Amino acid sequence: MQLGDLDRRVRIEQCTWVTDSVGQRVAVWSTLATVWAKVSYESGGERYEADQKVAERIVKFIVRYNSSLNETMRVVYDGVVHDVLAIEEVDRERYQVLRSIRKDRS
Repeated sequence: MQLGDLDRRVRIEQCTWVTDSVGQRVAVWSTLATVWAKVSYESGGERYEADQKVAERIVKFIVRYNSSLNETMRVVYDGVVHDVLAIEEVDRERYQVLRSIRKDRS
């Protein structure tokens, strides 16, 4: 893999839980890093969830290695949120593969 293959700008976000004014816990997403990535689309399909049709697509993001990344984070690419499912190290901590899922509800 060449550095030039990382040609898409993505935002990696992490979740922080806060308590709102009525005492409920609310997820607040903040930007951890904005990085260059190689994006490739893998499998996809449709299913029903809570009486709604949900289209799912597995998307793979390859980024430079960052030890602070974990599976509780998400990737925002082209304004679309992708939940990180798994992270794999590539080439002795040179790159990481973020395997994620994109859900579109209709």
